[in-house]
Amino acid sequence: MDTTVTPASPDKFSLPEQLHRLSQASQATPMPDLASRRARLDALKQGLLRHKQALCQALARDYGQRSDYDSLIADVLPCVMQINYTLKRLKGWMKPERRHSGLLLAPARVEVHYQPLGVVGIMVPWNFPVMLSLGPLIGALAPSCTILYLEDVRSEIGPLAKLLALLGGIAPLAMSRLRFGRRGSAGD
Repeated sequence: MDTTVTPASPDKFSLPEQLHRLSQASQATPMPDLASRRARLDALKQGLLRHKQALCQALARDYGQRSDYDSLIADVLPCVMQINYTLKRLKGWMKPERRHSGLLLAPARVEVHYQPLGVVGIMVPWNFPVMLSLGPLIGALAPSCTILYLEDVRSEIGPLAKLLALLGGIAPLAMSRLRFGRRGSAGD
């Protein structure tokens, strides 16, 4: 199985230290196979569906009042649909693409092999913590990038943090709680 970086509190590791640890984890498994990529996305989908009620309750607390129906339609359903879309096309995205080599290199064959970028940082705002965190997360898990997840401390996303903590056993991941945004903005 892949190298795992467990979620760390900001007190335990500084941001540069987390980035360094994740870079090392990324280099340990540079090109994961299709099965491991699908397993990560499936685990995220199952975790999202398993914790959807807790996410809806956290969103209701975040917004003051929000119906479960709105949370399911606006946050959970788009994420599940994006995971399904990604799973359906992942094999095709992993195929090498042929390119024209030009007359000077004839009869050469040129292919582009797509590879994970390494560490991907995801900054999540307080106002849409589910969709704006899991959307980019799905895009980062498809190529098996490691994830540096930066959440806004103004959001009540305990269930989302637990869901992402479950990914610690599936994908190299570090979490950091940062305060970002302007002073006096909504949620301060």
